[in-house]
Amino acid sequence: MDAFYIYHRQVLAGIQEDDVDGCLVAIRTWLESNANWLIMVEDATRECRALFEYVPLKASVGRLLITTKEDLEKELPERTHFEPLTGLSARSIIESWQKMNIYSNKITKQQIDSSTETDLETRCLATRSSVVGLSPVEYVKPSKSKEKSKARRKRRRDMLVQLLEYDELTKPELKCFIEDELHGLPLTARLCGHLIKEQKGKIYCVASCFLSRHATQKHL
Repeated sequence: MDAFYIYHRQVLAGIQEDDVDGCLVAIRTWLESNANWLIMVEDATRECRALFEYVPLKASVGRLLITTKEDLEKELPERTHFEPLTGLSARSIIESWQKMNIYSNKITKQQIDSSTETDLETRCLATRSSVVGLSPVEYVKPSKSKEKSKARRKRRRDMLVQLLEYDELTKPELKCFIEDELHGLPLTARLCGHLIKEQKGKIYCVASCFLSRHATQKHL
């Protein structure tokens, strides 16, 4: 429903946001009368009402892409094409989160100003002895004997971001969360990465938030 509120608000005009069934009926009516649409449903289950009751599965006017861990062959039309997929590894998901710079907005000015060269160097050296698979954080020395304050803050901030990322992404419980809850699903992993980036909390806080949202959406 969120996609229709953002991109096709007119479809839900006059319907209260908390009227879930009314919104879904309006969406189904629109899907049945319009062509060339694409809907993606990740980690679909038999309990997913929005999929089986409100998406016109037998219609030939649109496209539906589903990922699932369940055998839904009986629930889907005969013309459905099934393709077995291999989920992403925990390491691949963590690397994708690194590329998203999910911790770039989580370092405060106070943290930068209170950090010392000795502390930064010690913390960076500690990452070299780890065997978790992430690259160690390199300590970057001042480029000049009289380093300007702006350059110093940027250099320290970059190291603090990398150290926070290292500390969070090497937690043992994170690997369990990825394997047990995300199941290697690319879109789910991407969504969780965005949640981590948008919120100020630690990994476990965001994991709880993600699980709460995911549990709610699976039964719509």
